Amino acid sequence: MSLIDTILENFLEFLPLTIVDEHEMGVYLRWGRYVKTVSPGGHRTIWPAEKIITVNTQMQNLPILGIDMVLGNNKVWAVTAAIAYTIENVYKYMLATREPDELITTVAKSLILGYKGTDKIINITEKVEEEIFGQLDDYAKTFGIAIMRFDFITMSMCKVIMLKGSGNEPILPISEE
Repeated sequence: MSLIDTILENFLEFLPLTIVDEHEMGVYLRWGRYVKTVSPGGHRTIWPAEKIITVNTQMQNLPILGIDMVLGNNKVWAVTAAIAYTIENVYKYMLATREPDELITTVAKSLILGYKGTDKIINITEKVEEEIFGQLDDYAKTFGIAIMRFDFITMSMCKVIMLKGSGNEPILPISEE
């Protein structure tokens, strides 16, 4: 082994080692620019020029709560749903958002509220779940997120409290248990 090889080998031992866990993927940056996506394991970087930012790619479960809506039967219903997602493309994800829960919750609530005024959610629940799943997955893919599952958990009719003298305007829906 030559002197240069020995010096180079010893130099590499002093470089910082970033560990990417088995449930993570890493984004390798050089001077703040994307170089590549790295898989789990140990990776050496040259500080301060290079660094690795890790992203959890485990499947996440996200409850969608607090959706009260009037359906086609003119009754107020409380709807809750559950979504499972994972980070599919860490580069797109890093560019697009660092708050996937907030993004997915907002989009899911919007898609669910699109069925306001109809009885589809109650009558053909499985078909509506498939439609929302497809639309949500298509939208999330642009952010590097893959939707694994979308399910309605509960749908319950609500009581509506009326204040005296306020006319016929519902004030606060309360779900019937």
